[in-house]
Amino acid sequence: MFTLDEAFELLHDSVRHALLDAQDNGADALRAGNFAEAQAALDRARQLQTLEGQITALEAEVERLLAPQEATLSGSVDVSGVVSMPPRRSRRGLKTPESAYLRPILEVLVELGGSGDVATVLDRVYSKMETLLNEYDRSPLDSDGVTPRWRNTAQWARNQLREQGLIHSDAPRGVWIISNAGRTWLLRHA
Repeated sequence: MFTLDEAFELLHDSVRHALLDAQDNGADALRAGNFAEAQAALDRARQLQTLEGQITALEAEVERLLAPQEATLSGSVDVSGVVSMPPRRSRRGLKTPESAYLRPILEVLVELGGSGDVATVLDRVYSKMETLLNEYDRSPLDSDGVTPRWRNTAQWARNQLREQGLIHSDAPRGVWIISNAGRTWLLRHA
């Protein structure tokens, strides 16, 4: 049985995985000159982004609607009549943020001569970040029960780097390549 937070996290993770796949499929199709397939992947990516927003809105609405009920069921009332809730761990804030992965990913790419396959890059990023990662980061995703959360977060950080032009968006599938802008960013943020 899942808690609400776990259920929403599972939904977010599943949609994000599908979005990454759609983006990769679109890039592969574009490189191959299959523009119809690239457009279909782009359309799917847009639909998935919309779905991600809808899940976030639903999550907020569920929390808003259940908050008064939780207050009356499990809260305590002080002498002034104010309901106080026990502290609740939020789904957000448990994992190391994507932004913490940006520098290590770029540094690893430089160390590898400018590019590397996903597995090698992620293994080296883990070595750099091992002391920063918490138990939650190391726990498996609910969506597959195997992939550590930190790997998923690192791949989302890579997506952010790609969108910012710090790594090449036209790299072959499974290979990450730092761009000149990525090298410049590293120098500026030394």
